[in-house]
Amino acid sequence: MARRVGVSEATIRRLADGRLEKKKLKKVKVHYLTAAAILQRSLRASPFYDLIKDGQFMWVFSMDEAMLPLDYENGQSEYYYDSKNVEERRKNVPVFTKSPSHPQQRMYAAGFGWEGQSRLYVVEPKAKVNAAYFIEKILSPMMLVDVPKLYSKREAKNVILHMDSARSHTAKPVYEWL
Repeated sequence: MARRVGVSEATIRRLADGRLEKKKLKKVKVHYLTAAAILQRSLRASPFYDLIKDGQFMWVFSMDEAMLPLDYENGQSEYYYDSKNVEERRKNVPVFTKSPSHPQQRMYAAGFGWEGQSRLYVVEPKAKVNAAYFIEKILSPMMLVDVPKLYSKREAKNVILHMDSARSHTAKPVYEWL
């Protein structure tokens, strides 16, 4: 905008802050989808919709894993909302606690369905999550212990497992186990 008008960026900022009473905020990062990811989602969306329509969603049990940092629990950001009112600006400014560059992390796996959620499964540090580890430590306890507790033992056979397409999830031994 500054180039188009022929003035400096500072002038534009000053006008936006002063006369227009606008604040410059950081844009939110969004997930970029590649053409392959868009194609994959479009191919899988229709069969998944057919799977969950007509009340079948009650039988879907979805599981996923996530990496969570161990030493940064407050989740504060470096930005805060401030009023244009001078009296309110004299209050104490919130302190920002920055997360360490490479915090220790731990991988967890969990599942949830219409009847509730499974236990939280901790993946051992430095463990190689291949199909055998996934079946032994996560999938079999989840499907043989948690799902029958959530759904009755008689109804547990109707449960449809939904998971992402990670390599350990799509391996041949996993499909054979299921």
